[in-house]
Amino acid sequence: MERLSETDQKKLTETSCKQLIEDKSVPTPARSAFLKLYADVAGEKAFPDVMKALDSPDKQYRTAAELLLAEFKSPKLISQVLKKAKKTKNPELKAELIPVLAGYNDKNCTDFIIASLNDKNKEVQMAAVPAAAKSAKAMAVDPLIELIKTGDGTLISAAKSALLTIEGSEVTDKVALALPQSLAKARIAFIEILGKRNVTRHSALVFDEASD
Repeated sequence: MERLSETDQKKLTETSCKQLIEDKSVPTPARSAFLKLYADVAGEKAFPDVMKALDSPDKQYRTAAELLLAEFKSPKLISQVLKKAKKTKNPELKAELIPVLAGYNDKNCTDFIIASLNDKNKEVQMAAVPAAAKSAKAMAVDPLIELIKTGDGTLISAAKSALLTIEGSEVTDKVALALPQSLAKARIAFIEILGKRNVTRHSALVFDEASD
């Protein structure tokens, strides 16, 4: 029997993977593995199938697709992922795509992530908090401080952790500015940020606030 050429082997692998991906009777871990193999072999040609997987009700399968999206880095494909995140009516999917967008180092993606900090859905907001710190860095300081000032305990905890990952004195300077005019929960968070950063130039302010 004649041995298949490398091209024929590639085509056979792609065809087999596509058939198995589309067969919903195949267990999710196997479908996820075949999706990855298809993406590895077919490259950008597999992008439509990876995007289609985002519509699956199976979160495990969606997660497999979202991990693969990090490999598609051309501006054209990134814009399609961003468009999907903007247009989806599924807040769970939107929240899942935000960390993907944060990894692209793309201005349009960063703008969307910053805007998502004020999303009406809490799950989306929580996904946007660390993503904003990662992608926007110093640009995320003001909106993260505003989240802390809302007084929402869950958002305060997430935003505080995110701010501590952003380097530079801008974080502590702006936190110190916001501290005196904030409500109790926010003030505690701001004091903790200044304490963890061990910023001596704001120590008098911290002592004054702590003693009130």
